[in-house]
Amino acid sequence: MAVVEKILRWPGVDLNHEDHEGRTAVDVAAKEGHTEIVSLLLERPELTVDWNDGNRRANPLCLAIASGHVETARRIIERHGNRISVNSKSAHGRTPLCHAIDRGHDALLALLLEQPELDVNLAVDFAATALHLAAVYLADESMLRLFLRHPRIDVNVRNCHGATPLVNAVKRGYGISVLLLLQHPNIVPDRKDDVGMTALSWAAHLGSYNVVKMLLNRQDVDPNARDDDGMTPLSIAV
Repeated sequence: MAVVEKILRWPGVDLNHEDHEGRTAVDVAAKEGHTEIVSLLLERPELTVDWNDGNRRANPLCLAIASGHVETARRIIERHGNRISVNSKSAHGRTPLCHAIDRGHDALLALLLEQPELDVNLAVDFAATALHLAAVYLADESMLRLFLRHPRIDVNVRNCHGATPLVNAVKRGYGISVLLLLQHPNIVPDRKDDVGMTALSWAAHLGSYNVVKMLLNRQDVDPNARDDDGMTPLSIAV
C-alpha cells in the first residue's frame, strides 16, 4: 500500500494505462483482491475509465468476482457503484452476475442479488440471461433456489435460439434444475424454441425418462405439441 501511495504522489502517473490484456492498475488490484488499493485508485479523479460503456475487456468488479474476492466486490459495489455498475459488462458481454455463477460462489451471488439496481434479466452473449447459465452451471441446489427467489426473475425468457432456461436444463440433462424451474409459479413449460420444440420434445428426443415423467405430471404440458416438422414428443421418442 505504501509503495502504491508513493507512486501516486509522483506527477504525471497515468492511472488509465492499459496492459496488453486491456487491464488498468485498478483492474489488476481487483483481480488480486487488494481491496484498499482498489478503493484508493477508484477515488482518484484522474482515473477516467468508463466501465459502463460495454466496450471494456477488463472490469474491476467482474475481475474481483471471477477471482472470488467477496470483500473487494462488496467495496466496489457499496462505495464505488457510481463508477462501476452491477450491470456493467466485461469481455464477451459477461456481467458480474455471470461471473458469480461461473465461480459458483454463494456469498458473491447473494451479494449481487440483493442489489436493488441489479438487472437480473440482462441479456449477455447469445442473448442468454444469467438464468440460462445458472440452470446448467449452478451445481449447488441452494444457490439456484436463491436465484429463482429473486422477485424480478423472468423464468421464461428466451435466448437467441428461442430456448428458455428450462429447455437449456433439459438439453443438458440437469434434472434438479428442471425440477426447481418447474416449481416456479410463473413457469410456462410448453414455450417453444425456434424450431418449435418444447421442453417435453427435447426430453423425448434425448430419452430422458425422469424429465419426461416430471413434465407429463403437469396439467400445463401438452403431450401432443408439434414442432416445426409436425412431430410430437411421441413421434420424436420412437
